Amino acid sequence: MKLFDLSLRINGFPLGEAKNVFSKITNKNSTDYENYLNERKTAIVNYHLKHNAFYKSFVNNNDTSNWNNIPILTKRDLQQPLSKRLSKGFNKKEVYINKTSGSSGDPFIFAKDKFCHALTWCGFIDRYGWFDIDFNRSMQARFYGIPLNKKGYYKERFKDVLSKRFRFSVFDLSDAEFAKSLKKFKSVPFEYINGYTSAIVQFAKFLERENMVLKTICPSLKACIVTSEMLFDTDKTLLEKQ
Repeated sequence: MKLFDLSLRINGFPLGEAKNVFSKITNKNSTDYENYLNERKTAIVNYHLKHNAFYKSFVNNNDTSNWNNIPILTKRDLQQPLSKRLSKGFNKKEVYINKTSGSSGDPFIFAKDKFCHALTWCGFIDRYGWFDIDFNRSMQARFYGIPLNKKGYYKERFKDVLSKRFRFSVFDLSDAEFAKSLKKFKSVPFEYINGYTSAIVQFAKFLERENMVLKTICPSLKACIVTSEMLFDTDKTLLEKQ
């Protein structure tokens, strides 16, 4: 059973419709795709100027007929209540709402309509497939935080089960904790690692100190994906080595 796909559908995300649209986009030839991008950029800007008071105020009197004249929107510009940023026709009950970790110094709450969120997942599924990773089948070693309150903790654990992933602690990066993690890699056929850059880099440094290469212990590993924080070239080299 494709539990990951099912979990999206249960939560009201139209994955089937999104897959059809995503397929049409990715099957365009280079010329058609370039035209499509230009058409969508214009349509998106015009839509927000018409339906989003926050964006219209942000653009102010800039000439939007030239893409290069449109001011760049940053996370800092978005530091205001979500209710002031939603476009006409949308409310908090009908959209997907999430928030960033704040690692950049500018955390913020954002919202997407449910079709947009489903389309985002189609993009993830496609790109992960480049490395033979299947969201419904491949086991993920997840180095992420987790809510410490009881309800939030078990909610995330349940989501981990549905998404075929095991979550490692990022609150304790001691050698003793990494040794426990290592035992898990010996017994579970993880296909990829995903998580905070700093935690995964510290795990790689532990492996280096122990003179170990993780893939010799867990030969099923195919890829390592980092998120949230900057990955420097030296750290990338370390991850590839260990």
